[in-house]
Amino acid sequence: MTPMSLADSQIAGVAKSNGFSLATLNARDFEAIDLTVVALY
Repeated sequence: MTPMSLADSQIAGVAKSNGFSLATLNARDFEAIDLTVVALY
């Protein structure tokens, strides 16, 4: 697995800290995080 980009980690951090789900076209980028991810495809 490749390291998460800074932008992706910031997006995930904001979503997680606010109790939000994350909607993305790149769900695979967020698999390593304990976060509800909604794939938009």
